[in-house]
Amino acid sequence: MTTGTIANPHTTLTLQLLKTTTLPEIEEMTCRLANAKHGSVDIWLAKDLGSQFFKDSRIVTLLAAAAHRKMSARVIDWIVKPDERHTVERFGSTLEGLAALEFANAIVDASKSDFHPSLREHRWAVVEKNGISSPEKTVGKALTFCAFDPELPTPIGFAGIRSKDDFLDRFRAYRRNCFEIGVGEGFTDSVPRDIERAIGSFAYELWQNSFQHGRLDQNNLEIRGMRYLRIRKHIGHDKAQFIRRAAGFQELQAYLQCQVPVDGTYKFYEISIGDCGLGIVDRLLSTRPELADRTHSSSDRAAFINRVMSDALTSKRTQSGAGHGLQHAIQAVHVLQGFVSLRTGSNWLYYDARSDVDDKNTPCLSETQHSGKLCSVGTQFSLIFPLVSSPRK
Repeated sequence: MTTGTIANPHTTLTLQLLKTTTLPEIEEMTCRLANAKHGSVDIWLAKDLGSQFFKDSRIVTLLAAAAHRKMSARVIDWIVKPDERHTVERFGSTLEGLAALEFANAIVDASKSDFHPSLREHRWAVVEKNGISSPEKTVGKALTFCAFDPELPTPIGFAGIRSKDDFLDRFRAYRRNCFEIGVGEGFTDSVPRDIERAIGSFAYELWQNSFQHGRLDQNNLEIRGMRYLRIRKHIGHDKAQFIRRAAGFQELQAYLQCQVPVDGTYKFYEISIGDCGLGIVDRLLSTRPELADRTHSSSDRAAFINRVMSDALTSKRTQSGAGHGLQHAIQAVHVLQGFVSLRTGSNWLYYDARSDVDDKNTPCLSETQHSGKLCSVGTQFSLIFPLVSSPRK
């Protein structure tokens, strides 16, 4: 992450996250923060952050960037005298709220009154449960698992898992218990097995990768940060409105334009997995500096990330296969006919399964129009795909 010098430690940068704020606008805020000369930052969170896809995962990165720069961060919940229910829902179940608990030096309401110190204890609650369910509101219902390194590296829900199949079985049970209730009970009983397995495989490979690489610095020491796995179900009825949830992300809008039905009700699932580590390129280069000459430009770094997957590059010269996890995750996206966004370092890449006419062994990530001049902390994968109960042709 590129950073500027803090020349004015007694001044404050103010950033406002509104309902209408888009992903590219959050990227711009992160770059402003990374290069700001201020000593502190006030980040305002609207009561309703809107329904844009992947938005909360980018807010996590914004807050992590402030901590990375050692800026004093104050999160301001844009509501006066919030009741306990609002406070618990925001800071105990949402990604942006949990990130505030981890990275913010202070959390206040709109009148600048501090929340009770016990609010921080919600970090423990999300780790000690089998996922935290958040209410539907303007976006779909979500189930979130978090780890807070180095103190709380493994959510109880994933403790004791010994194999990939163990993870797939447990993740499937959590997902069904959260989303398949009432009229939706037993929905995935009619989902093809390869689809069901691909959902779990994407989550497994990237969660494992975040644990193995996303919590370590260049000296293999643990980094203070937050890692998460979040799955959300979106139900739509209006195609135009659904596509507007991808405002500012043209590549995702193009995918949705083709995948969303014109009429009827449809379901899409979103899975986001992120960490606050060095990022894919910097993590590998920290232990393999001889590869640095291949990462000068944005396109070089994009090609390098694809090579990590295709050649299974590892951070150790004596081992091979570390990149297979990323490769298997993207192959799962192909099976799901989904769309994935990858943010790491200065790169914003995507993979649209519709672009793969042939069943390639290693799908290729492409650069978005925003890639190359960005700043980020860690790595964030976000997947969206339609879930239907009939086999795809």
